[in-house]
Amino acid sequence: MNTNFRYKFHKVFFLPINTNTYCIGNVIPIVWELILKSDGSFTQNLNSLTGQLIQVEILSLYNNIKAENDYTIREVWIKDQQGNKLAFAKSIWPYNMKTNLFILPTDQPIGQSLIQFKVDIHKDIHELFYGYCQCLEKHFNYNEPMWGRKYTLYHEHKQLATVQEIFSPQILKLFHSTTL
Repeated sequence: MNTNFRYKFHKVFFLPINTNTYCIGNVIPIVWELILKSDGSFTQNLNSLTGQLIQVEILSLYNNIKAENDYTIREVWIKDQQGNKLAFAKSIWPYNMKTNLFILPTDQPIGQSLIQFKVDIHKDIHELFYGYCQCLEKHFNYNEPMWGRKYTLYHEHKQLATVQEIFSPQILKLFHSTTL
Protein backbone atom coordinates (compact mmCIF):
# COMPACT_ATOMS: atom_id res chain seq x y z
CA MET A 1 0.00 0.00 0.00
CA ASN A 2 1.39 3.37 -0.94
CA THR A 3 0.27 6.63 0.53
CA ASN A 4 -1.04 9.20 -1.93
CA PHE A 5 1.30 11.56 -3.75
CA ARG A 6 1.36 14.13 -0.92
CA TYR A 7 2.62 11.49 1.51
CA LYS A 8 4.96 9.56 -0.78
CA PHE A 9 7.30 7.73 1.55
CA HIS A 10 10.74 6.78 0.23
CA LYS A 11 12.02 3.71 2.03
CA VAL A 12 15.73 3.70 2.70
CA PHE A 13 15.59 0.50 4.69
CA PHE A 14 12.85 -2.05 5.28
CA LEU A 15 12.54 -5.40 6.95
CA PRO A 16 9.92 -7.78 5.63
CA ILE A 17 8.54 -9.63 8.62
CA ASN A 18 7.63 -13.29 8.74
CA THR A 19 7.99 -16.04 11.32
CA ASN A 20 11.59 -16.74 10.29
CA THR A 21 12.93 -13.16 10.33
CA TYR A 22 11.20 -11.54 13.29
CA CYS A 23 14.44 -11.39 15.30
CA ILE A 24 15.94 -8.07 14.24
CA GLY A 25 18.98 -7.80 16.45
CA ASN A 26 20.64 -4.39 16.82
CA VAL A 27 19.25 -2.85 13.63
CA ILE A 28 16.40 -0.90 15.28
CA PRO A 29 16.81 1.16 18.47
CA ILE A 30 15.06 -0.59 21.39
CA VAL A 31 12.46 2.15 21.97
CA TRP A 32 11.44 1.98 18.31
CA GLU A 33 11.25 -1.82 18.53
CA LEU A 34 8.72 -1.45 21.36
CA ILE A 35 6.53 0.68 19.10
CA LEU A 36 7.09 -1.07 15.78
CA LYS A 37 6.73 -4.67 16.94
CA SER A 38 3.82 -4.12 19.34
CA ASP A 39 0.80 -6.18 18.39
CA GLY A 40 -1.46 -4.20 20.72
CA SER A 41 -3.28 -0.95 20.07
CA PHE A 42 -0.86 1.84 19.17
CA THR A 43 -3.35 4.48 20.33
CA GLN A 44 -3.89 2.69 23.64
CA ASN A 45 -0.11 2.69 24.15
CA LEU A 46 -0.08 6.43 23.41
CA ASN A 47 -2.99 6.95 25.84
CA SER A 48 -0.85 5.31 28.53
CA LEU A 49 2.31 7.27 27.66
CA THR A 50 0.59 10.67 27.44
CA GLY A 51 -2.13 10.22 30.05
CA GLN A 52 -4.52 11.62 27.43
CA LEU A 53 -7.09 10.25 25.03
CA ILE A 54 -5.52 10.14 21.59
CA GLN A 55 -7.51 11.66 18.75
CA VAL A 56 -7.57 11.38 14.98
CA GLU A 57 -7.95 14.08 12.39
CA ILE A 58 -9.44 12.75 9.18
CA LEU A 59 -7.45 13.84 6.14
CA SER A 60 -9.42 11.80 3.64
CA LEU A 61 -12.07 9.10 3.58
CA TYR A 62 -12.48 7.63 0.13
CA ASN A 63 -14.85 4.89 -1.04
CA ASN A 64 -13.59 2.98 -4.06
CA ILE A 65 -16.57 1.21 -5.59
CA LYS A 66 -15.70 -1.46 -8.15
CA ALA A 67 -17.54 -4.54 -9.31
CA GLU A 68 -15.50 -7.01 -7.23
CA ASN A 69 -13.11 -5.26 -4.84
CA ASP A 70 -14.93 -2.43 -3.10
CA TYR A 71 -12.94 -0.81 -0.32
CA THR A 72 -12.66 2.34 1.76
CA ILE A 73 -9.39 4.22 2.30
CA ARG A 74 -8.93 6.40 5.35
CA GLU A 75 -5.97 8.72 5.99
CA VAL A 76 -5.56 10.33 9.40
CA TRP A 77 -3.25 12.19 11.73
CA ILE A 78 -2.95 10.54 15.13
CA LYS A 79 -2.70 13.42 17.60
CA ASP A 80 -2.60 14.19 21.29
CA GLN A 81 -5.07 16.62 22.89
CA GLN A 82 -2.72 19.55 22.29
CA GLY A 83 -2.83 18.83 18.56
CA ASN A 84 0.71 17.42 18.29
CA LYS A 85 0.92 15.03 15.34
CA LEU A 86 2.29 11.72 16.63
CA ALA A 87 1.75 9.60 13.51
CA PHE A 88 0.26 9.48 10.04
CA ALA A 89 -1.87 6.41 9.26
CA LYS A 90 -3.53 5.10 6.14
CA SER A 91 -5.92 2.16 6.26
CA ILE A 92 -7.71 0.16 3.58
CA TRP A 93 -11.00 -1.51 4.56
CA PRO A 94 -12.57 -4.12 2.28
CA TYR A 95 -16.24 -3.21 1.89
CA ASN A 96 -17.53 -6.63 3.01
CA MET A 97 -15.82 -6.38 6.42
CA LYS A 98 -16.87 -2.77 6.94
CA THR A 99 -20.55 -3.51 6.40
CA ASN A 100 -20.54 -6.73 8.41
CA LEU A 101 -18.91 -5.23 11.51
CA PHE A 102 -20.03 -1.59 11.35
CA ILE A 103 -16.74 -0.51 12.87
CA LEU A 104 -15.00 1.48 10.18
CA PRO A 105 -13.84 4.30 12.42
CA THR A 106 -14.37 7.79 11.16
CA ASP A 107 -13.65 10.05 14.12
CA GLN A 108 -11.71 7.84 16.50
CA PRO A 109 -8.60 5.65 16.34
CA ILE A 110 -9.05 2.10 15.01
CA GLY A 111 -7.95 0.53 18.31
CA GLN A 112 -10.57 2.46 20.26
CA SER A 113 -13.29 1.34 17.82
CA LEU A 114 -12.21 -2.29 18.11
CA ILE A 115 -12.28 -2.06 21.90
CA GLN A 116 -15.65 -0.25 21.90
CA PHE A 117 -17.28 -2.86 19.64
CA LYS A 118 -15.46 -5.73 21.41
CA VAL A 119 -13.94 -7.03 18.19
CA ASP A 120 -11.25 -9.67 18.74
CA ILE A 121 -8.47 -9.23 16.19
CA HIS A 122 -5.11 -10.64 15.18
CA LYS A 123 -2.41 -8.28 13.85
CA ASP A 124 0.00 -9.59 11.20
CA ILE A 125 2.94 -7.18 10.81
CA HIS A 126 4.28 -7.35 7.23
CA GLU A 127 7.19 -4.94 7.31
CA LEU A 128 9.04 -2.34 9.33
CA PHE A 129 10.60 0.52 7.41
CA TYR A 130 12.75 3.61 7.74
CA GLY A 131 12.81 6.46 5.24
CA TYR A 132 11.88 9.94 4.13
CA CYS A 133 8.74 11.83 3.21
CA GLN A 134 9.04 15.57 2.53
CA CYS A 135 5.42 16.31 3.36
CA LEU A 136 5.48 14.37 6.64
CA GLU A 137 8.81 15.94 7.58
CA LYS A 138 7.13 19.36 7.36
CA HIS A 139 4.16 18.25 9.47
CA PHE A 140 6.38 16.58 12.09
CA ASN A 141 8.90 19.46 11.98
CA TYR A 142 11.67 16.91 11.54
CA ASN A 143 14.21 16.57 8.71
CA GLU A 144 15.55 13.07 9.30
CA PRO A 145 14.36 9.57 8.37
CA MET A 146 11.29 8.24 10.16
CA TRP A 147 10.15 4.76 11.21
CA GLY A 148 6.96 3.10 10.07
CA ARG A 149 5.23 -0.23 9.70
CA LYS A 150 2.63 -2.00 7.62
CA TYR A 151 0.27 -4.65 8.97
CA THR A 152 -3.05 -6.36 8.41
CA LEU A 153 -5.77 -6.81 11.00
CA TYR A 154 -7.79 -10.02 10.89
CA HIS A 155 -11.12 -10.83 12.51
CA GLU A 156 -12.22 -14.48 12.55
CA HIS A 157 -9.46 -15.29 10.01
CA LYS A 158 -10.79 -12.70 7.53
CA GLN A 159 -8.96 -9.54 6.54
CA LEU A 160 -10.40 -6.57 8.36
CA ALA A 161 -8.01 -3.80 7.25
CA THR A 162 -4.47 -3.17 6.08
CA VAL A 163 -2.75 -0.29 7.86
CA GLN A 164 0.39 1.71 7.20
CA GLU A 165 1.67 3.94 10.02
CA ILE A 166 4.54 6.43 9.93
CA PHE A 167 5.63 7.68 13.33
CA SER A 168 6.74 11.12 14.44
CA PRO A 169 10.12 11.09 16.21
CA GLN A 170 8.35 13.22 18.85
CA ILE A 171 7.02 9.93 20.26
CA LEU A 172 10.46 9.22 21.73
CA LYS A 173 10.06 12.23 24.05
CA LEU A 174 7.06 10.47 25.61
CA PHE A 175 9.31 7.67 26.85
CA HIS A 176 11.66 10.13 28.51
CA SER A 177 8.88 12.09 30.22
CA THR A 178 7.09 9.00 31.56
CA THR A 179 8.02 7.53 34.94
CA LEU A 180 8.23 3.77 34.57
